[in-house]
Amino acid sequence: MKEINILWFKKDLRIFDNEALCEAIKDNDILPIYIIELDIWSQNTHSDRQWQFCKESLIDLRNALTEIGQPLIIRTGNVINIFDEISSKFKIKGIYSHQETGDWLTYKRDQKVREWALSKNIIWKEFLQFSVFRGVNLLFNILELLFFDIFALLNISFNEMHPQQIYEKTIILGF
Repeated sequence: MKEINILWFKKDLRIFDNEALCEAIKDNDILPIYIIELDIWSQNTHSDRQWQFCKESLIDLRNALTEIGQPLIIRTGNVINIFDEISSKFKIKGIYSHQETGDWLTYKRDQKVREWALSKNIIWKEFLQFSVFRGVNLLFNILELLFFDIFALLNISFNEMHPQQIYEKTIILGF
């Protein structure tokens, strides 16, 4: 099976200055994808105006990717089901995306995707795009700043650990 990295576009629909894209193409071919999630778009927090902007941005993104020789796959459905389908045709080495700072539904979706990726031994690298962090990463950024000496003494490197491992270390340390 051919090895690929998935470049998962969520809200950051651009290739210029896109850290996820730069990292995804370093070691494998990429499959750029945008997934239209009807359960998210049907919420009252999303408007027709936002959908129009998203469609225009997807057209621009498709054109930009075409210029660098990449397609943009656009699918509608559940992210995990679509990733399962992709994994039946390719060996997914990694998933690369920006960390979305959306609502509760996208947060829970991302937790499920992380569990799925872990169960398949797929690395998911999320890149920060704003100074807004969510979930475990914010806690550990603060802890690392406050307790750097303790972590150094215990030889804990947060940059090389998976968030679940960081969580487990934090529980052990009693934070």
